[in-house]
Amino acid sequence: MNEVKLTSVESPLLTESTSPRLVGATGVSGTLQSPSAQSPSTPLGASLPGQEPDQPADWSSCPPRLHNHRWGSLELSWAAVSVAGNHRPTNQDAVVAAPPVFVVADGMGGHQFGEQASAAVVAAMTPLIGRRDLTVESIRQALDWAQQEIDQLTVRASTGQSRPANRTIRTAGATVAGLVLVRQDDQWQWLVVNVGDCRVYRLTEDDCEQITVDHTEVQELLDQGAISPAEVALHPRRHVVTRALGAGSEAEPDYWLLAPGGRERWLICSDGLSGELPADVVAAALEYDGEADQAATALLAAALRSRGRDNVSIIVVDAVFDPTTPAVPPLSRDSRMGTAQPCSSRSARTVPRI
Repeated sequence: MNEVKLTSVESPLLTESTSPRLVGATGVSGTLQSPSAQSPSTPLGASLPGQEPDQPADWSSCPPRLHNHRWGSLELSWAAVSVAGNHRPTNQDAVVAAPPVFVVADGMGGHQFGEQASAAVVAAMTPLIGRRDLTVESIRQALDWAQQEIDQLTVRASTGQSRPANRTIRTAGATVAGLVLVRQDDQWQWLVVNVGDCRVYRLTEDDCEQITVDHTEVQELLDQGAISPAEVALHPRRHVVTRALGAGSEAEPDYWLLAPGGRERWLICSDGLSGELPADVVAAALEYDGEADQAATALLAAALRSRGRDNVSIIVVDAVFDPTTPAVPPLSRDSRMGTAQPCSSRSARTVPRI
C-alpha cells in the first residue's frame, strides 16, 4: 500500500481465472509446496538474515502455473501469482499474464478504491491479449483509458454517487509495471512500461538488471545523492510515490524498448515483492535454473517468509529468441537513452527509453 505525493476482447490465450485479481495465468501445474515447507526446488524458502518470519499466508490452493506459447520468433513460458500477503485482508493488486501482455497493477486508495483502481488497469489491458498488431501507441491509449476510469472513481465518490457514509473520500490510483510485445521497426520488440513503484527486471546470460526506475520520494533522494542505497529500505518516506495512474497525477508512464535476444528471464512485480527482498535475493531467484513457475514460487515464498506486509504479485516470463524473425509492419518513433538499474552487483546496461 502506498501514499501519494504529487507536485473486453475474447482470446484463446485468456483462460478462466480462479481469482478475479489474476487474468490469463491460473491453476496448478504439478505439485508445488506452500512456503511453509522446505524444498530443494524452492531455494529461497528460508527466512532472510536478521528477520523474524511471520506465519506465511496459505496460497497453496492457487500456486503459479506454467504456461507455454510460441509467439512469432519467441518461445515463451510464464507463470503468475497474486496474493494478499500475511497482513492485508484483501488483495488490491491485479495481474494480466498472457501473450503479448504481462502487467502488474497495485491499487491505491484503501478498501474504498484499491481493488477498483487495479481492476481498471486489467480492464484496459485484457482486450490486448492475443493481438499481434500492438504498437507503443496501443499501450499508451490503453493506459490513458485506465487513467480516465480511475479518475472517475474519485469523481463519483466526491460528488456523492458512490460516497460511503461517514467516511473521508480518498483518491483512487494505481501503480503499474508491464512487459508487452509490440511491433517496431519490422521486428518484435519488448516494450517495458512503469508508473509508480512496481518493477520490471531482466535476466540475460550476462546481467541481471532492474529496467524500470521507481517514481518515489526515496528514488529522487537517491538520485540526488541525499541518501545512500543502504538508507532506502528504512527511510520513513519509502512508500511515498510521486507518479501514478489517477491519484490526481497527470504524469505519464515511462517506456523502454528492448530487442529480444538469446535466452531471457523477466520479472514483473509489485512493491510487495521488491519492498520485502533485497536485490541480491531477487537476482538469486531469477538465476535459479528452473522453470518460470519455480522461480515465481521461490520469490513468493521468500517475500512471505520475510514479512509479507503487503499484497504480492509476481509474473515470471522466460523467452527464447529464434533469429529467423518474421517481418512485421514498422512503427517509427524517436527514442532517447535511459540507464537500467542493476539488481545484482554486476554493472547495468544502457537501454532505450522512449
